[in-house]
Amino acid sequence: MKEQFDSNEEMYFFWWLLELKEKGFIKEIELQPTAFPLSSSISCEYEQQMKTKSKIVSEEIMKGHVYTTDVFVIWNKNAIDKFTTLIDSGIRKKERSSLQFIISQEKGGVIYSFIEVKPSFDQNNMTRLAVINQKWVWEKFKTYVNIVIPEKHFNKTFTPGRYFFTNKSKVPRTIKYKSVLTLSEFLKSKNILEGFEEKDDNALNQLF
Repeated sequence: MKEQFDSNEEMYFFWWLLELKEKGFIKEIELQPTAFPLSSSISCEYEQQMKTKSKIVSEEIMKGHVYTTDVFVIWNKNAIDKFTTLIDSGIRKKERSSLQFIISQEKGGVIYSFIEVKPSFDQNNMTRLAVINQKWVWEKFKTYVNIVIPEKHFNKTFTPGRYFFTNKSKVPRTIKYKSVLTLSEFLKSKNILEGFEEKDDNALNQLF
């Protein structure tokens, strides 16, 4: 499975999403969804002299910029105010503010989220670039991109079962964050009923 992901963190967060899908809170999970074109390329034309004639040559002086998030999620309605919150749904109730929501949007009755996954320790400072992309995607497409650090998100919600064991040797993993709950324990602690799975094929293509 590791070959499907660019990083371990993406794989860990996929485990989190997969458990929610199995419990009926998520309809669809898509990795590396449709890209957002943020800028076009720039080319410059010049005259190149040949042996007997000249010709006009085009040279690219700046490449276009295309941004692809890590995950696209379509939620079931029963996930609202439990694991996701609609960006335009108003002020949250105080008693629900302790939950770590993933921001979602709604279009044509489909509740969806775009998510970028980043590590706890970002040695290459890629989170800074993701924040810039996040701002431009919102400015151009009015689409919100969540930036999620898996361990912080697990600490505020639940830890997927597969994460309790190391990737290769499958021995118990040392978990350093404080709140370590399984999905069942988290649902029980928040008095949340399990969901049900709905099918909606090609939902991403219907949206964009």
